[in-house]
Amino acid sequence: MYKKIFKNLIVIFLILSIMTSCTNLEDKYNSDRLKENLWMADVEQFADGFASELFVPSETSDSLVENVSAESYYVSSSNRKVSDFVRYKNPYKQVSIASLTKLMTALVVLENCKDLEEYYYVSSDAVALERTASKADLKAGDRVKVIDLLYGLLLPSGNDAAIALAENLDKNYDNFIILMNNEAEKIGALRSHFYNPHGLDSQYHYSTCYDLYLIIRKLMKYPLFYKISN
Repeated sequence: MYKKIFKNLIVIFLILSIMTSCTNLEDKYNSDRLKENLWMADVEQFADGFASELFVPSETSDSLVENVSAESYYVSSSNRKVSDFVRYKNPYKQVSIASLTKLMTALVVLENCKDLEEYYYVSSDAVALERTASKADLKAGDRVKVIDLLYGLLLPSGNDAAIALAENLDKNYDNFIILMNNEAEKIGALRSHFYNPHGLDSQYHYSTCYDLYLIIRKLMKYPLFYKISN
């Protein structure tokens, strides 16, 4: 069952990679971080020190899937030893990731919230969204359990749920964004920068296919994520 879920999520990554913008979005927010953390060693040395259990794709060549026209993708087996199942193209290319952002939002909540049964307050700012934004249909003044906000975040891709979680977790929206970027560094997603919890476009908000792989790999350690995915 878990392998099926993993394969389905990888398919989602692949489809959204095809749909998303492929502009190189590297900027000052992560350039210093890259210089300090990544370029001090080559990819293999970096992997040994930071994520030795992961398969790290080459930066200089691709391992392609036939008949896939996406500008960037990363398809991996959950077993590092089965390297025949790893295929990638431009895995480190920075792109807009839209609502895949909510994977990191969920990870930050699961990593930092001590009580998923706690009630969070839904502010007027959380529901003041554009008409076309994806929503979980929350109402200003609602009090909603964290676990229910996670369902609203991941199933209907609710931007309102994302904002409610960000506003309440540390009682400070800006601190939540800091937690997102800290978590990215912690798991080795050094080519990512997060500017909001929902994924609306910003020049300061981007990730890569490989970083998304690192994020979802960490998420898969949480049984609740499996349950919501089902």
